[in-house]
Amino acid sequence: MDLQGLIYRGVHGVRAGFGIGRQHNYRTLEVAVVLLLDAQGHHQTRQRQLAVLRRHGVNPGLEAPPHITLKLGFKCRDPQPLADYLDTLAARTAPLPVTLKDFAHFDEGITFWDVVPDAALDRLRRGTVADLQTRFGIAPRPLEHGDGAYRLHVTLAHGLSPAAFRAERDALSSEHAEHRFTGQQIALLVRGDHHWIDYKTATLGQPHGTGTGTHAA
Repeated sequence: MDLQGLIYRGVHGVRAGFGIGRQHNYRTLEVAVVLLLDAQGHHQTRQRQLAVLRRHGVNPGLEAPPHITLKLGFKCRDPQPLADYLDTLAARTAPLPVTLKDFAHFDEGITFWDVVPDAALDRLRRGTVADLQTRFGIAPRPLEHGDGAYRLHVTLAHGLSPAAFRAERDALSSEHAEHRFTGQQIALLVRGDHHWIDYKTATLGQPHGTGTGTHAA
C-alpha cells in the first residue's frame, strides 16, 4: 500500500471511530431500487471487490450487495409502501437478459463493470423512476432524466485514495470480462450504518404476494 493509501486509511479509521459520516437519526432513511446479479455475477463481483480491499486496505464498494441501480438513492420515512410497490413492479415485469462486459470508470473515483445497453432493462429503469415520481412524489435526479446520460453499471470500487483509484482504473483498462445472465430479482436497499441491507427482494414475473419477503441481510 502506498503512503497516500496509508494516510487515507488512517483518516478513514479515525472518522469511523468518531462516527463522522454515520447516520444517527434513522427517522428518515436512504433507500434505492436495484436489480440484483445472479449467483455467478455476484461471486465474480465480490472477488474483484475483495481484491481491491486487499490491495489498498479500503473499499466501500463492499458495503452493498452487487447490483445494477434502477433508482438512485433517495430519502423516505417509511420503506414499507415502497416494499409493497416492489411486488407490484416485479409481478408485471418479465425476467430480462443482462450482459456485463468489460470495465470502465467515473472520474469521481468509481470503477465498475459495464452493463451493455438493453431496451428492456432501460424500460425497467425508466418505468421505475416514473412510477416512484407518480406514486410517491419522488423527483428524478438530473442524471435520471431521459437524455441518455444515465449509465447502468455494477460498482467495483469507490472511496479510494487518488493513487489507488488511478492504479485500479489503469489496470482495468486492459482487462476484458463478459458475463451474461437473466435478471430475475429486484431489491429495495436501505442504508444502515456503513452498509446497505436488502430490506425487500422480489422475483420478476412472479405474481403479487409470492415474493421472497422483507428481511435484512
